[in-house]
Amino acid sequence: SMSLTFDVPVMNVDATLTAVTLIDPAGMPSRVIDTDTGFQVRVDWQLSGPGVIFLGGTWTVRALVESIGAGFEGQIGPTVTQLLNGGNNYSAIINVAAHSVPPPPSTDTVYKLVVLVSHTAVNGVKTEMAGFGEGPVFEIRNP
Repeated sequence: SMSLTFDVPVMNVDATLTAVTLIDPAGMPSRVIDTDTGFQVRVDWQLSGPGVIFLGGTWTVRALVESIGAGFEGQIGPTVTQLLNGGNNYSAIINVAAHSVPPPPSTDTVYKLVVLVSHTAVNGVKTEMAGFGEGPVFEIRNP
């Protein structure tokens, strides 16, 4: 079960992190990824409330992995930014290159995926509005 939370200390705005999905090169949701193929992390979130149209600034979306057992830990793929557009639905795709998450030699590793969606106001100040999501636990394998 995924844990998705969004803290919004802003009047008249509510936010929900709705999905964190791992997508394989064929465009299908997957939990088993080969080391020599890239993959995507898709993050979806929604805003609601009368204050949404007044919100500006920028979203910053990052994906991080934590290995269960020995293995790589840290950010995967680039940090993705996008402007708020006054709308309610947002989605970000993080492209993770092949060999970004190396397994230990001759073994497969299970990873926990965590995403962070943070908000920066128009004036460049990072706000306390932030979404945290645990994506699927997934396996990186040597094919």
